[in-house]
Amino acid sequence: MRALSFLFAMKSILIIDSSVTFAGLFESRGWAVITCSDLSIAMGRMFGDDPYNVVLINCPEPLTDGLRLIKFTREIEHRRTTAIVMIAKNAIEAEESQWAGADRVLVSPVNSHSLVHVVEEQAKM
Repeated sequence: MRALSFLFAMKSILIIDSSVTFAGLFESRGWAVITCSDLSIAMGRMFGDDPYNVVLINCPEPLTDGLRLIKFTREIEHRRTTAIVMIAKNAIEAEESQWAGADRVLVSPVNSHSLVHVVEEQAKM
């Protein structure tokens, strides 16, 4: 129970990424970080009640998986207002991500300062 109250007391982020590149970046800033690299696990987490201020998707291959996750998340009642930040591979993928429902999209490569700034901004909304 203590771990759950700990999650409620700080900002939390769910990172969907095949690497752990960004986890340490947010942990070092005091965020509760949950990571997953599998799309089906990510979809399962969206149904759960864990509070996420931001969902960060480092666009998986193929792009359709990332777009599917965004659309899926927006269809879940308690996730409709959860901020989604997508890291896309190019401008075309970025536009498709915005149409799918991402709140903010960054195009790779992303520098850590920009990423932290965007995620912090989305967490305040």
